Amino acid sequence: MTSSRQEYVVAFWNESCSPAPTTPLRSAIAGGLLNCLPFDEVLELLLGESALDGRLHQKALGRIVNAFDELPPAARSRAASRLLQLAKGMPYPRRLTVEYLLELLYKQVSSPSRRFILRTFLQSRTRSRRKRAYRMMREDRRSRWKPMLAEAWRTWRDLDAALLIVDQFESAFLVEHVKELASDLDGGAGMSRLFLRVASERPPLLARLRKRDGITYAYVCARLSKGLSARAATKLLKEYKNDARLGILTWSLGKLGHWSLLVDLSEEVKDLDKKQKQEQYKRLGLSREAIRSLTVARRQRSLLRG
Repeated sequence: MTSSRQEYVVAFWNESCSPAPTTPLRSAIAGGLLNCLPFDEVLELLLGESALDGRLHQKALGRIVNAFDELPPAARSRAASRLLQLAKGMPYPRRLTVEYLLELLYKQVSSPSRRFILRTFLQSRTRSRRKRAYRMMREDRRSRWKPMLAEAWRTWRDLDAALLIVDQFESAFLVEHVKELASDLDGGAGMSRLFLRVASERPPLLARLRKRDGITYAYVCARLSKGLSARAATKLLKEYKNDARLGILTWSLGKLGHWSLLVDLSEEVKDLDKKQKQEQYKRLGLSREAIRSLTVARRQRSLLRG
């Protein structure tokens, strides 16, 4: 193979397929030309100095995955090591291409190469690289990766790492580190997943969740069928009546059987709905005048529908 083949592929594409939408036949010819190139040739094409048309770039990515699969196992390991070396010193756009390739090819390499890729990405100071490693670990659930993930979480305290730990680690680890994990999750959906697991093992930990976030507390109580007194439920409703997540709280109170509280709440629904919309507008950075005009327009539409 020579560089003239790469040049021909690019020239054919630029002349026959770009910039206008190409025909199925021309696209197929371009794909066939790419299929003639081995892994190294396609890699050079992707990482060349000249920028490729976006559609040709996607075709080349598809081809390189197939070309990689055609390599013998030892050659795959060498290719993965080469890509890792390339990722260290390349300019930003091409570095992203190399990192994306490593993510695409991850499942096609041996366990030692996978470990090398994960360790390299997890130890990087660049968060985007660590996020790639977390995505790979989410799909490749192997207990052997857990010490590596735990070390990365302690070092960087990334939200993605905390979510993976909550989903994949044993309950004993979650109970031991519940305070740090809760701090990293900080009210997101992962918080409920964390306490659903640890409260099953240690019910007293629910009290810690109540202090941190009452709505998540009510949700976890509902999911675990933990009773909530009328007094406690009333206090929660007063505390979070104007919270954007009020719907989650009402669902939880319904699961816990607090009919009377929900009947009282239903009689305030118009005012509560209005307040929530105004708060939503404020979060969007709209001025009072803009909020007022939107409110008037909504009323007018409601009258027209009536």
